[in-house]
Amino acid sequence: MIRLKVAACLLVIGVLAGLDLPATAQEHVIIGTQRLADNGALFLAASEGYFKAEGIDLGMTAYESDAIVAETLAAGATDFGLAALTPAAFNLAGKGLIRAIAAQVREKGGYEGTQILASNIGFNKGVRKFEDLAGRSVAISALGSVSHYQLEQVSRIKHIDIGRITIKPLRTFAAITRAEVAIVLP
Repeated sequence: MIRLKVAACLLVIGVLAGLDLPATAQEHVIIGTQRLADNGALFLAASEGYFKAEGIDLGMTAYESDAIVAETLAAGATDFGLAALTPAAFNLAGKGLIRAIAAQVREKGGYEGTQILASNIGFNKGVRKFEDLAGRSVAISALGSVSHYQLEQVSRIKHIDIGRITIKPLRTFAAITRAEVAIVLP
């Protein structure tokens, strides 16, 4: 308990000390991400000048998939990556090339955070709810991805045999949106 109070005091002192110091030289930081609604807060904060006010000259590069974000981060093309934990990310982390430092979502019982979208063709063929996916194809970014995990979890919860759903890993969101199948997004 004492350690917690000391840590809180140090944090408050650090914040108060920082309030008196104006931002000086801007530190250049590049973030790799995707143009997704999930990352909207990042784009809004950048456009409102929040990073600049904190002394950060922010550069953002949008990539087509979470795997590519992880790969560019490991290669040093970006300083930070905002992406889902994909098999590529786990492999790179296992080699010590990247580290996960924060998460923006979590699972919570009773809350449906996964979107399952139907292409126009799928919708016209009757895909209206999760149970309608049995016997159909679903596009995801990669096997072992967050979308794959979520598809498996929803299948389990809804008592749908995942073996009755054809899973198509299409790597990029551009390819997924062009597919004539249902789409799972985290």
